[in-house]
This record gives sequence, C-alpha cells and structure tokens, in this order.
Amino acid sequence: MTVPPSMPYVPPAPQPAKRPNGFLIAFVIAATVLLVGIAGTIAVITVLGTDWIGKSASSAPTNVEHTVTFKVTTASKTGFAYQADGAVLNETVSADWTKDAKVTGAHNVSLVVTLNFLDPDTASASCEILVDGKSQMKNSATGANGMAICVASTS
Repeated sequence: MTVPPSMPYVPPAPQPAKRPNGFLIAFVIAATVLLVGIAGTIAVITVLGTDWIGKSASSAPTNVEHTVTFKVTTASKTGFAYQADGAVLNETVSADWTKDAKVTGAHNVSLVVTLNFLDPDTASASCEILVDGKSQMKNSATGANGMAICVASTS
C-alpha cells in the first residue's frame, strides 16, 4: 500500500492592513472646531464690536461710502474669516492676501486670522484693517492654532 504524498502547508493569505482612522477623525474635528471658533469670534465681534473699538457705528452718517481693505500677511497655510456689511466670508491662503470692500454707512468690520493646528511654533500670520486708506487695527499670531483678531469701524 502506498501512502499519498502529504499536501504542503499553505498559510492563509495575509489580510490587507487596516488604516487607522484616528488622524482623519482628529483632522475633521479640529477643522470643525476651527471654523466654529472663527464664526463664533466674528459673531461676538459683531455684537460687541463697539465696546472694543470705542465708537458706536450708529452715530455716523448712513450714506457715506468707505473703502475697507482687509490684509492677511502669512507664509503658512492660514484660515481666516472677514465680515463687512453683515456678510461673513471664509478663505484659506498660503501667502499674503488683500481684499478691498465698499461699505456704505457706519459698520463694524472684522478680520479673524487663524494658523493651522499642524503649523510649527515658528509660523506667524497677521491681520490689518484699513478704512479709507488709514490703518485702523493691526494684530499678529504665532504658532499652531495662533489667532489674530482685527476690528474696526467705518464711522
């Protein structure tokens, strides 16, 4: 009687490695917190802006047009939000940025600049608001999650 040759052992095929989702989840949470923080900061600035800048926007003429210049200076990926005439706009840039807006009447305007949470401690960004060519406020931030807030009035 002959014994059949035994079958060689073949290990099961390796399963593909599962990617950890921790970084993606952390990134989504951080981005959400950052955007909510910027929106909340602008809301607070809009409501309390007259206390910060010492002027009441309601006491100025309502038919005068002003040019508001928003400036962001950065060399890092920077998110920011700016508000003029009640509209809040969000942007992300990696280099210096400037935007002019026409505003009629007396308004409080704001610019909130936030550095990326992955930025090194040496990263920096600044904000500046000019009304009719005159600098009204300038501020700067450094490091991961650094935030600079600028508020001005057109009155």
